[in-house]
Amino acid sequence: MSFDTTGDTLFVSDDHGQNNKDNREIAYILRSEEFRKAHPYVYDRTGYNNVYCALNKSLYYNTYWKGGLQKAVHDPATGGKKGVELFGVYENSDSGTFMCIHPDGRFMYITGRNCILVSQYNKATNEFQKPTTFAGREGEPGYSPSPGPSARFQEPYQGTFVKNEEYIKNPRPDGNIYDYYICDRGNHCIFKITPDGNVSLFAGRGSVSSDNKVHGNIDGELKTEARFDNPCGIAYDEETQTFYIADKENHSIRTISIE
Repeated sequence: MSFDTTGDTLFVSDDHGQNNKDNREIAYILRSEEFRKAHPYVYDRTGYNNVYCALNKSLYYNTYWKGGLQKAVHDPATGGKKGVELFGVYENSDSGTFMCIHPDGRFMYITGRNCILVSQYNKATNEFQKPTTFAGREGEPGYSPSPGPSARFQEPYQGTFVKNEEYIKNPRPDGNIYDYYICDRGNHCIFKITPDGNVSLFAGRGSVSSDNKVHGNIDGELKTEARFDNPCGIAYDEETQTFYIADKENHSIRTISIE
């Protein structure tokens, strides 16, 4: 799900499982209606994710087929919206993708097959460009918190940007003040990725020696005790400095508080 810039409209993706454009793929719900009624926004094939870009006031969403990045544009024939594919993440392969736009709109991260891709925003064309690999390597799963292409992911999923106060105190040359935190379902953990692409373990995979497993349902210190089981969703509340983790197989929402 994603909000527009006003915070009054919430866009919701629907994994309806169909390879046709007869089904509502994106719905929108309104704060003025207490988010109780779903209105159709785009009819398309099944997808998983959508993101709203404040720079060009456009909604982007994906489809299962080719991991295609679609843009919702005005449809003169119906007066509503239709999807136009900008690019396929993998031209000859079915691959679901999850996107997250940088708070400044300068780029979006896209999860691929065991890697993280980056799509830069071109201010001249007001559009996102075909992505390149940022961390990990396509089709090479594993577990390795390492810099850039040396990193290995098992099933990277949803991520979120979080301000790093050190970047504010000591500004980076690129002006970026955010790190990226992402769920890795297959590795049962949360990774932190710096703007330079350095990947480190943030939470999960703790207390392995007790039963030789890296997944489970254990609270505690992030790297030595905490365990997740297929974490797939993540959000961050900047005001309270709290992460919210959707822990799929544990059927729960877990929290991580910054102290």
